[in-house]
Amino acid sequence: KKLKNLRGHRSAVYCVLFDRSGRRVITGSDDKLVKVWSTETGFLLATLKGHDGDITDMAVNVENTYLATASNDNF
Repeated sequence: KKLKNLRGHRSAVYCVLFDRSGRRVITGSDDKLVKVWSTETGFLLATLKGHDGDITDMAVNVENTYLATASNDNF
C-alpha cells in the first residue's frame, strides 16, 4: 500500500535508508543530493549537498547520530 509520494529529487533515486528511529527516511540520487524526509508527514526536512557525483550508498551509525554517504566522485 502506497502511503506517501516524496517529490524533490530532479533525477533517479539510487538509495533509500530509514534512520534507526524510523522517523526519517533518507534518499540519495544521481542529482548529487541527499534528502531527509519525515516518515510521519512526508515533508522534506533537509537537503544535503557536497558530492560531485551520484549518491550510491548511505549508512547511519548505531547511535543514529551520523550519516555516511558514498558517491562515484571518489571523495
